[in-house]
Amino acid sequence: VHIIKISPRFAIVNRIPGRTVFLSQGDSSSSSSSILEIPEGTLNFHCNPSNFKNLRLSYDSLQWTPKFVIGDVCETFLKVFEGAPPAVSSKDNLQDPPMDLINVSSVLELQVLYIVLTKEQEWPFRIVNSSSVEVKFNQKGCSNDRLLLSGESEDFAWDDPSGDLVLSVYVMERQRDYNIRELGQCKPLIYRSPGGQKSYISVNVEADGPVIVVKFRNYDVKASKGIFRLLKKGESQGEEEEEVESDDETPSEAASSTAQFKVKSANDETQLTFTLRMAG
Repeated sequence: VHIIKISPRFAIVNRIPGRTVFLSQGDSSSSSSSILEIPEGTLNFHCNPSNFKNLRLSYDSLQWTPKFVIGDVCETFLKVFEGAPPAVSSKDNLQDPPMDLINVSSVLELQVLYIVLTKEQEWPFRIVNSSSVEVKFNQKGCSNDRLLLSGESEDFAWDDPSGDLVLSVYVMERQRDYNIRELGQCKPLIYRSPGGQKSYISVNVEADGPVIVVKFRNYDVKASKGIFRLLKKGESQGEEEEEVESDDETPSEAASSTAQFKVKSANDETQLTFTLRMAG
């Protein structure tokens, strides 16, 4: 007697309360795409990993999320709409259709990768505008712009999890891209106020528990103790001078914001020594 044991490669678990979800493999608009219907609380086993390259999620099998890929132990957040998603994001737009944030988490147990779908209450990012000007931002390559007035904040998740995971920030027609998946200080953004005065906004990425917080603040290049400083006129990125440039650059020089700041140099001095002994 020969016993053949078949182990599934994937198991999909729907833990979204009161929801039947649909998973489309590949292009959901194609007649050749395969659609899985997964009621709440069900466990679906699958053996062929090639079927899970480009998945899309839907509540009604009509409006689909952007594609996402499973196959690694990871966590992905999807915005699932009831009806067509809004063309432009607006927290004051009462006509926006209801939307749920869905957590797609992958957990490996033995040889089976469990794909668990849950309704998420806590968003992965929070964008806080503590500056004195309005800030517009979006995911790079996506057209779903968001606008934050001074003193406002907004929860955020990527519109396209398989796209370019970079935040594009716009202030007074100035634009810079930021990697907000790494904690720390980012290069300040240079812009011109309506009166023509050159101004700066600092961008800090911080952790608040599991939430990544991106904070915009007014930046004083002369008083700041941050890690960045303005380049002097004619100074290259490789020089190690410590002075801060005075505010007398021309508008054309200020427009070139990609090379205006550099990391301050640091002296390698020992400030503290200690000895760690492990018991046992």
